[in-house]
Amino acid sequence: MWDILLKIRIKDALDILCIAILMFYLYNLMKRSGALNKFIGIAFFFMFWMVVTQIFDMPMLSSVLNKLVEVGVIALIVIFAEDIRVFLNKIGDRTRERSKLFKWFSGGNKANVARQEYLNIVEACVSLSKNRVGALIVIEQEMDVTPFMNISSEIDALANQSLIENLFFKNSPLHDGALVVRDGRLYAAGCFVKNPSVSNSLPRHFGSRHRAAMGLCEQTDAVIIVVSEETGRMSIFHNSSYNLNLTKGVIQEFVKNIL
Repeated sequence: MWDILLKIRIKDALDILCIAILMFYLYNLMKRSGALNKFIGIAFFFMFWMVVTQIFDMPMLSSVLNKLVEVGVIALIVIFAEDIRVFLNKIGDRTRERSKLFKWFSGGNKANVARQEYLNIVEACVSLSKNRVGALIVIEQEMDVTPFMNISSEIDALANQSLIENLFFKNSPLHDGALVVRDGRLYAAGCFVKNPSVSNSLPRHFGSRHRAAMGLCEQTDAVIIVVSEETGRMSIFHNSSYNLNLTKGVIQEFVKNIL
């Protein structure tokens, strides 16, 4: 054992460290883009293919799997074209990664600012609720929500209560769309969910905002706050479930605990 360790050079250790960092980085990118489960499924298929062809040497099954592998690369590119595009965009998008690294070095002050901005979002929702102004606010977590939405207007602004209320003001051109919050900042407004939920199990009174929120929380880990335009009631959607008719205090606790 010690003989093997003594043979490891500094260059070898650095090589292993770089591979580990690269794999961790790719894992995070796939997790945020929603492609992780698909990647795991493909990995299991290739492991099965290797076992069948290299270890058990089953001629007939190996022949079938070999044909699938031959055309599999082209098929994967066609089937997962959207995921590949998002994945490559994430690799090229260095700005967000640098901002996260900066936050990591800057310590707790940035975290306190982010928490305050999330509380500003809750205050805005309460104000919108009192005035019966509809709203759909998507608070992004680890997973990138942009592949599941049509992004309209990028704004990149602080989570200011007045700004949020103005974005959802009834005469605003961005009123009907969703507001996306990323890293405690208002990232984009006037956005629309690509695949709203069509489940028959949802309450009949659910409108387009509630169904859009449900569809998005079924595909991502985002926390979504909905304010009903008809009743002014506030609801939260998260992890394929929902909580209706919530008070300000409940939403504040929920946001604090989740985020």
